Amino acid sequence: MEPVQESVWTPVERTLHAERRHDDPFVDVDLRVRMEHESGRSETVPGFWDGGNCWRFRFAPPLSGRWSYETSTDVEDAGLSTVGSFVAHPYDGPNPIRRHGFLHATESHLSHDDDTPFFWLADTAWSAGAKATEDEWRRYLTAREAQGFTAVQLNPLPQHDASRPYDRLPFGPEWNLDVPNPAYFQALY
Repeated sequence: MEPVQESVWTPVERTLHAERRHDDPFVDVDLRVRMEHESGRSETVPGFWDGGNCWRFRFAPPLSGRWSYETSTDVEDAGLSTVGSFVAHPYDGPNPIRRHGFLHATESHLSHDDDTPFFWLADTAWSAGAKATEDEWRRYLTAREAQGFTAVQLNPLPQHDASRPYDRLPFGPEWNLDVPNPAYFQALY
């Protein structure tokens, strides 16, 4: 099997499996990942609980070259402890974010990391996370791309005033923010 070809500005995801059950993983476990480029540049990104004993971290490397990573956590669990590395190559595709880098604001406009200007032409899809099926979401994005839109603004949580009845709930019917529903957030990604 060919190794995955990692690219700059493209999410690199790794999965960890906790060796023990944590009573309240979302609240009680703090997983951090230190990413270090061969140049010495380093960044720390959070890991996140993804249901059951599954944990993940994602990082979009801003530089080509070798990146090493090491996890750290505030709990004893060997399954959440890992080191590794990958090589990020220049992106070769049509996605402007992955070709030119993330957006930032200048004094007069939005630009990519490499200073290529970005024109923000957005539509809003406030309730997509709570209501849209995968097929509906794909059709919507395809139509907006064909119309020249460059962004979609959405609220990842259900709109309290516009999306009832809820099809999916991010925190269950009680809206306990300390008890997320991993399946809801998995569908958003």
